Amino acid sequence: MGHFIGLCFVLLVAGAGTTLFAPLLPLYQEAFGLGTGVAGLAASVYGITIIPAMLLAGPLTDRLGRGALLFPGVACFALGDLAFALATGLPWLIAGRLLHGLAMGAVFSPLVALASDLMERERSGLAALGAAVASMTGFGVGPLVTGLALHAGIAPARAPFLIHAGLMLIGAAFLVAPLRARHTAAALTSAPGSTGGQDDRGARRLALLGGVGGWAVGGALLVMLPILLLPLGGRDHPFLGGAALAAVNGAGVGAQLATWRWTPMRALALGALGEALGLGLLVAGLAAGSLPLALGAAVLIGLGLAAVHRGGLGVTIRATTAHRKGQALSLFLVGAYAAANFSTAAFGLLADAVGTVSALAAYAAVFCALLVATALRALAGLPAKIPRTAAVASITTPRP
Repeated sequence: MGHFIGLCFVLLVAGAGTTLFAPLLPLYQEAFGLGTGVAGLAASVYGITIIPAMLLAGPLTDRLGRGALLFPGVACFALGDLAFALATGLPWLIAGRLLHGLAMGAVFSPLVALASDLMERERSGLAALGAAVASMTGFGVGPLVTGLALHAGIAPARAPFLIHAGLMLIGAAFLVAPLRARHTAAALTSAPGSTGGQDDRGARRLALLGGVGGWAVGGALLVMLPILLLPLGGRDHPFLGGAALAAVNGAGVGAQLATWRWTPMRALALGALGEALGLGLLVAGLAAGSLPLALGAAVLIGLGLAAVHRGGLGVTIRATTAHRKGQALSLFLVGAYAAANFSTAAFGLLADAVGTVSALAAYAAVFCALLVATALRALAGLPAKIPRTAAVASITTPRP
């Protein structure tokens, strides 16, 4: 269990690094003269590197071992942090996002697969829950730290990134023991099908559909929320954007811990419905100029995203044999992060063209339909097709 906690710490710090810059977008807009569309594009270039990195990381971690890409990924995180800390213009921001995307793509799938390997004999479902909680906590801690730095005026564009670089280097030390433990227990995954679930492509496709819809909405929100809140008080209170992002992620983490007995498919379905409802309320809140309604809607989207993320990871792990686990997780995460980054860029450009509220309304029309379709399909009986062995069912069956 100690090794598992160490891996969750690394996931948390990695997640925090990818969202540190979000509360700084208004500051970058002012300092570097960026429009909403350009700011969204700068954020979305993350997808240029995270997607190919994840596509490669899955098969490589299955073939070469879980540790093959972890330490290079940590180094890329540190380099990206330095690029942000030294930023004097848009090219530096793009370089930082590209390096962070490469780093996250290299470490996320191997970390989740390694956690699943280590927990296989105890509660395999905890791997998905732990990965979702740790990464979502990190997504919330990142903007909170930057928001506090903005509020206090303590080098907000530099200090958070330098602190993060140091924490990632510390996290590298936490990887050594789990990798040794996994190597010692290599027999667990030496025979195809000896651990993990049975192959179920239909379940994996549904998880991917949910990941795409969930992250297209929630991922864009995690980047653009500080900008969306500017007309509702964000200009007068720079800390508001970071605090709102922290609340969104904090609510999601709390909900995951409170609903840990839910099956992955149930989490996927209810999370998708929650995000669809939250997105509709966010449109209404911005149109009415209501900060409480907008914040409440954002929190609901955060609740839904956390559930979709955990549910999608869990369904993928259950529906995949052990020797293909890294590859399957990579495909799920590629779909999720591709949707998040491309939708962020598209939303920013559309907002510049037709206005924020109109852009968000069009956005909601598309992705609410996708999320509701995912939820209905998940509720239609797919769980019965996913094998529920004693190992994987333990997430829903508390031990005495």
